[in-house]
Amino acid sequence: MNDDLVRTWCDAGARLDSRGRPADFGDAAEELACALEGVVLADRSAFGRLRGNGRDLLDLLDRLSTNRVRDLNPGDGLPTVLTTAKGRILERLFVFHLGPGGILLITGGGADSRVENHFARYTIGEDTGLIVVSESTAQFDIVGPRAGDVVNSAGWNRIPRFGAARVSWGDGEADLLGCDGDGGAGYSVVVEAAAARQAWDWLTSALERAGGRIAGDTALEARRILLGLPASGAELTEAHNPLEAGLLDAVRFDKGCYVGQEVIARLRTYDKVARSLSGWVVDRDIAPPAAGARLSIDGREVGLVTSGVRLPNSHRTVGLAYVKPRELGDIAEVQVGAEEVVAQLIPLPFPAQSWR
Repeated sequence: MNDDLVRTWCDAGARLDSRGRPADFGDAAEELACALEGVVLADRSAFGRLRGNGRDLLDLLDRLSTNRVRDLNPGDGLPTVLTTAKGRILERLFVFHLGPGGILLITGGGADSRVENHFARYTIGEDTGLIVVSESTAQFDIVGPRAGDVVNSAGWNRIPRFGAARVSWGDGEADLLGCDGDGGAGYSVVVEAAAARQAWDWLTSALERAGGRIAGDTALEARRILLGLPASGAELTEAHNPLEAGLLDAVRFDKGCYVGQEVIARLRTYDKVARSLSGWVVDRDIAPPAAGARLSIDGREVGLVTSGVRLPNSHRTVGLAYVKPRELGDIAEVQVGAEEVVAQLIPLPFPAQSWR
């Protein structure tokens, strides 16, 4: 953790959690509203980052993952999924071609070493140059429907979704990426860790000119769930496959072979995807049920909770779950866990009235 950056957060009113992360900046409910309807700036350095410049990196990644990445050109990017031989999710990656800066991979928090080890397992003489750069870099996300206003305020040009560009700020440079770390609409800015505080100050000035605000992890997690964006370690695990997780933008069904391809192709061809992501809401002020809590109807399991959060300054608790639509029929109410708690199943993304 960058001590200078933490002091800057505290000066801005941050309340830190047990990990030293900014939970909020004094008003999580307002931060959530701004993330959904305006624009916020958030530190997302907890995501994993790997960089490589070897001539074989994209070719190897193409043989290990679900999307066609081997033909990426400088300035391009896309999502892909590393899958196991059984077609299960090892990790979802956002891949960006930075030109002379090499290939940048964004992973979920704590997944960088797992991805590095996975590449090492399948590397037989290939030149990838892949290294973990999570500690030597910082990542700041510009999140919300007005994220482009902050990009323009910083003096940069907007880039396409999943695009990438090298940009200047003050006396430094950064990589501007065309999605936020959760895969939603927005931008990520990746800088060297040594320049993190100065880059944060530059971005907060641009944010203020655009009428946005800083947000902490509480608001960002609530926003992720309300938008139905699956996360590494929660929805994206080896218990599930990319089709169940709704990662269709990360899967190419017309590309060459990759690890797990036959399984995923059969799931699609024979309509064997038995579970799908759904939202759920409890209209009571309860602690979010733990991941793995059962969703049931008359004692019959119809799904499992993967994420949950109590909406700030609200009596509602919302979350995500994998459910079995064929088991549900027309029923939209389920029992959560062993308690007498009833949840309403909600199609994703949640409607606006869920958080207003």
